[in-house]
Amino acid sequence: MDSLRFSSRTIPARHRARAIQEFYAAIAGVRVDRRGETPLWVDSSLRRLPGVTMARTRCMPCEVRRLRSHIADANDDLVLCIVTRGSVTVRLAGGEEILCEAGDAYLGPNDLPAERIFHRPTAFLDLGIPRSLLRPLVARSNDAFAQQKLAPATSPQLRLLNSYVRVLARQHEPLHSEFAAVVAAHVRDLVAMVLGATREAAEHARMDGVRAARLRALKADVAANLTRGDLALEEVAARHRISPQYARALFHAEGTTFTDFLRSERLKHAYHRLADPRFAGWTISDIAFDSGFNDLSYFNRAFRRLYGMTPSQARASARAAVLETG
Repeated sequence: MDSLRFSSRTIPARHRARAIQEFYAAIAGVRVDRRGETPLWVDSSLRRLPGVTMARTRCMPCEVRRLRSHIADANDDLVLCIVTRGSVTVRLAGGEEILCEAGDAYLGPNDLPAERIFHRPTAFLDLGIPRSLLRPLVARSNDAFAQQKLAPATSPQLRLLNSYVRVLARQHEPLHSEFAAVVAAHVRDLVAMVLGATREAAEHARMDGVRAARLRALKADVAANLTRGDLALEEVAARHRISPQYARALFHAEGTTFTDFLRSERLKHAYHRLADPRFAGWTISDIAFDSGFNDLSYFNRAFRRLYGMTPSQARASARAAVLETG
């Protein structure tokens, strides 16, 4: 299983609580109960990569417990949780409580009982990684792997990890096995940096995992803002708190430039609009400007160079394909 989506919204109300409890008992080895009179409601997207499990979850107030009976499953993964909205109190095995607000993160080993209390509607990211894969990467792993609240999300390492994983969690298409292994290694490198990487692992992460994560975050930013005709490298770099020179170097290392990548993404956006019957009433210029192009002649030339046809021909070809299959 590469990815899985679970939403209690699709389940009849009378069966919802039981379905949630059965799902999370099977998938995560935890017990989920409602908090107060608020009905249970959970929405999760799960993605499994080699040696990394990622879960992006939204929930109403509830209580999640990993009991001693669950620990018998022999799962000793380390779970790093980043709270992106709301708040959660983590009650540790020794009785200590940790309050995590939006932007905070904590580490919880799966081989210890713990309880998470979500006080209000909350969103969070969970990363589960076998400790055997992290131990060689982390200095003083015995201390680093203890139940604990981690550095605030203002730390560069945690902020970068958060942005990288959120991009991955939003993508549901299957990943090629080799690419999935590379992505998983990048995630582990970034987690090691958050926990305190060994000198060798830190150097490797800086050379590989951190660069890949930053580039992926920059690309996600471009994809989210490509319809803006004034989008510039300097603005994107500033949002990620890196210099334009470093951002430019990241694209160069992949054999492209920011300008070429932005143009390619805008042309893809335009192509999908041209092929989509919902935009049949839009003119070519409407689609060009909606895709971030400010010059129609330039758009036509760039489109033909990439796709070997004009925008009008691409639209006609898409319509003909629909008629043939319809």
